[in-house]
Parts: sequence; structure tokens; C-alpha cells
Amino acid sequence: MDTVIYLIRHGKTDKTKLVDGSGELTGHKEVDLDDSFIPKIEEFSEKMNFKDIKNVYSSKYVRARKTAEILSGKSDINIDDRLGERLGGIPNLDITPEEYYKMQFDNPDFCFPEGETVNQIIKRMDEAINDIIEKNRGEESIVVSHGAAITFYLRKWCNIEITNVEKKIRRFEYNGNVIHEGVVNFIQCFKLIFNDNNQVINIEVY
Repeated sequence: MDTVIYLIRHGKTDKTKLVDGSGELTGHKEVDLDDSFIPKIEEFSEKMNFKDIKNVYSSKYVRARKTAEILSGKSDINIDDRLGERLGGIPNLDITPEEYYKMQFDNPDFCFPEGETVNQIIKRMDEAINDIIEKNRGEESIVVSHGAAITFYLRKWCNIEITNVEKKIRRFEYNGNVIHEGVVNFIQCFKLIFNDNNQVINIEVY
């Protein structure tokens, strides 16, 4: 019996709306959603019939939680810290952002001090999603996470190649077919279909 996970990046944020209490480790504050983007989230929800889905999961960050609530029309969503964004750690100022961006793809065990490697992110995301599958076997679930976390998790199932370092453009290939090329946009949705062995058998991108 197939199980469907809608893996979605949160909505657009407003960097002027700081939220205290999170993000200190990596030198940045959590930010809230951009109110002007909320109608787009609602429109996408209607298009995808997301309000018919009872299983809803999100990372702990407010931008993800609010996106999940708007998409699902529910306030009682499930929070899972393993769905959070990458911990960037303490940057080495001798390494440019472009060099860092490429290094993390070339070496999935590389990270700055107090940060996370790509392999660590894949492991925690994989554990979270497998738990969701087991709890909701044969059903659909909405899972709201973050751009880097989603991208790195998809490396488990896709070949992902950087095609433009400066613009952070990546090509996602699944089963030899290009399914997405570009950045993972706000409310970008990857529909993952899993078989009974928790293996992806198809990916659709919305």
C-alpha cells in the first residue's frame, strides 16, 4: 500500500519580523512569514486539496509551523525538531559563501564548528520521515521543512548537481529524468510516493 509525503518548503519570510528565542547558535534570529505571501499559501492549499489531509507535520520554526497551519487549515499540527533547517555553525571567514556552498555538496561530511554535515541532515530527516510513514501507512501526510534540509534529504533519492554556484541553481534528477532545476522555492512541494519498504517509487514536483 503506497504512502504519500508532500514535502514542502515554508512560505516566504519577512526578515524585518524577528522572533526571539531561536537561532542564536548560528548567529541569526528566526523570522516570521511575510503576510503578503499568505494568500499564495492559501491558493496552493486549495489547488492541492490539502485541507482534506489529516496528517500534518512541521519543524519547530514559526515560518514552517504557520505555513503548515495555513496549508492544512488546522492548528493541531505535529512538531518534529528533526525537520528543522541546517545548523550552519560558526563560519570560517576565509571561505567564501560560494566555496562553502560547493564544499558541502562535494564533501557531505564537511561542516563548520557546531554545524551539521549533509550526511547528518539526511540521517535526521530520513528518520523523521520514516517515522511519519510508519504512523500513517497508506495515507497522505503534509510535511513542512526548509530549503537546505529538503534538498539534502532528496540526495537520498535523487542525483543533485550544482549548475550555477553564484545563483545556487541545482538540477534534480530522479530515475534519469530532470524533475526540477533551480532553487527550492517558497512552498515548493515534492510529492514522494513510498512503497511498503519505505522506498520512493515516484517523485512529482509542484
